[in-house]
Amino acid sequence: MKHPILVALLLIVITACEDNDPVTPELEGEQWQLVKMWGQVPNSETTGEDMEWQEYYLLMDDDTFIKSRTRDGVVEEAGGKYSFQELADGTYLVLDYEEDSALMGNCFGNQQEQLFLETEKTLIGTWQACDGPGLEYERVE
Repeated sequence: MKHPILVALLLIVITACEDNDPVTPELEGEQWQLVKMWGQVPNSETTGEDMEWQEYYLLMDDDTFIKSRTRDGVVEEAGGKYSFQELADGTYLVLDYEEDSALMGNCFGNQQEQLFLETEKTLIGTWQACDGPGLEYERVE
């Protein structure tokens, strides 16, 4: 090599031009998508795009969650911590919200929401017990 300084400078320039922006990690977790809703009126079941809103829960590996709802093109989100609780009638997903949110579907007026784990791939909201809509979620594979 006759020009080691030029080679060194060229390497410095190439290295300096590399994209050194930090990469934002993708959210790791389990997603549960709203697939069906129904009201107190018989035959009021809707699915897919016919539902009043679209919604999902994202359960992260660090025991936090995000709930996202899209209604009339407007996206709302809320979050907090989650856990699973074993009761006499089965397993429940318990969501403890960080703050009050219109997204909470509960009967108690507190910052907690519970969903029944019907199967490994199906969650059923408990909101219908107090005149809220019936909500069914499926785990996204």
